[in-house]
Amino acid sequence: MSKANQKKYEIVYCCIARGTTILVDSSLIEGNLNEITFKILKKIDNIDSKISYSYQKYLFHCMTVHGIIYLCVSREDFGRRIPFLFLDQVQKKFFLQYGDEAQTAEEFEYQEFEEYLEKEMIEFSTNPEIDKLTKVKSQVNDLKDVLVTDIEKLLSRGEKINDLVVKSENLSMNGYAYKRKAVNVKRRMWFQKLRYQILLIFVLLLVIFFILVGVCGISFRKCRKKED
Repeated sequence: MSKANQKKYEIVYCCIARGTTILVDSSLIEGNLNEITFKILKKIDNIDSKISYSYQKYLFHCMTVHGIIYLCVSREDFGRRIPFLFLDQVQKKFFLQYGDEAQTAEEFEYQEFEEYLEKEMIEFSTNPEIDKLTKVKSQVNDLKDVLVTDIEKLLSRGEKINDLVVKSENLSMNGYAYKRKAVNVKRRMWFQKLRYQILLIFVLLLVIFFILVGVCGISFRKCRKKED
């Protein structure tokens, strides 16, 4: 905590949680970040994923691995590459140290891990070599699995609410056009099937006719004589 008062760090908060149960956390600044964190934890599913939330001048980065959530808070202009590399490092160290015990651990049971979190937050905030490493890793996967939820940025780019409504209406119209096209295709296939059935019946009748002609003759006299 004292270090945070002496210097501005880029990654300022970190916690490891199972659902809304925080197992360990560490903060380099004072404030209500833990309150915002709790609200975010309630929104996160248990499936493995990566996601970032924007709140004022901070980004909340979340990485879920086997039901355990690794979350850190960075300043908005710090980007996302380094924070997610930080979370990846924390996840590996935490799992190596505690394994699957975290699945049943109680709140703040691993608070002794706070010292490691604080050390890594400072390291990833100040070491310029780490950024070079993240650039190399980002070329491999480009963080394609990171979803950024930021409504304020969406609106600031000029996407007004009215535009979103128009897009929604266009989407509905496209959906209606798709349904109409599907109905037309289905109707066309039904008529085609009906034509094939009529053609098949006609062919069968024609075959029966030729068989009768072969047996009874063109005027059916042979068959009539047999009946007589």
